[in-house]
Amino acid sequence: MSGTDKLRDRFLQRPVPSLDDAKRFLHRYWGDEGILDAVRKDLANTVAITPRSVIRGLQSIESLLQNPPPEGTLLDLVTWQANHPLDDPSEENAREWLRQMAELVRDVLGDLQPPRP
Repeated sequence: MSGTDKLRDRFLQRPVPSLDDAKRFLHRYWGDEGILDAVRKDLANTVAITPRSVIRGLQSIESLLQNPPPEGTLLDLVTWQANHPLDDPSEENAREWLRQMAELVRDVLGDLQPPRP
């Protein structure tokens, strides 16, 4: 079993990430600049040192997409934690933005990304 497989297996055994995990992750990478090139670079720098927090952040976003929280929560996350105003602020548009950002994170993680939920 490769190191990548071991890392992936270890993360699969972790508890489901919480809403607070998603808040911290979104605020950390999108909250200040929100410019996708800068976000991608910051994520890549973190992955190169310790991918664990980025994998956990990805899992927190995907967990929210799979098990939607109360109405308005995703919109609040995108608006306030990710500092990203939507042209048409709705829960559905927030869900789509989070889905797109999860794909960006998966792209940055490359071979280190966990299996899809």
